[in-house]
Amino acid sequence: MGFVNNHRRVLTIGGIVGSTLALGGVAVAAILLITEVKGEATVQEVRTSNSIQLDVTSQDGPYLDCQNLDVSKDARLITFNPKLTKPVGGPNASNVIPGGACTITGIVTNTGNTTIQVDPSSGFFFPKGWEVTPVSGNATRSIPAGKQGQFTVTITATDAAQPGPVSGQIVYAEAATPLY
Repeated sequence: MGFVNNHRRVLTIGGIVGSTLALGGVAVAAILLITEVKGEATVQEVRTSNSIQLDVTSQDGPYLDCQNLDVSKDARLITFNPKLTKPVGGPNASNVIPGGACTITGIVTNTGNTTIQVDPSSGFFFPKGWEVTPVSGNATRSIPAGKQGQFTVTITATDAAQPGPVSGQIVYAEAATPLY
């Protein structure tokens, strides 16, 4: 027996309870029902049409030039070649060079149709003697479709800064929609 109500199906299962009177005794019989569930769960991944625009700028210190910064048209590659002018005869090797820091600011425009965010796993990696802060800013929370968010990273060169490759990534993920 079933009842259909637009979006869900309610199935009513009843048991039969009977009683029999035999030679002065009472016998009660009950039928127990077992409902089995079988099937297979599926998960379908649907690609969203999210894309981003990324504009990146930097603010230099007097000894660190971070202006050689470029973003590809598809916003998938940041080319970054910081140049440190290292004072000779400076302080001990672990000291920060005065003015040896720059801040990179990224403006992310969500041109897609779902809410995204800059994932906390994003970051830049430098050779020995460089220090980099984690990516921070309102872009690490959520950027609704059609809106902008901002992230910053501060790069500091110590007196022990070595030349070498710069790597990293800015990871964009779909942001959880807040429940109200």
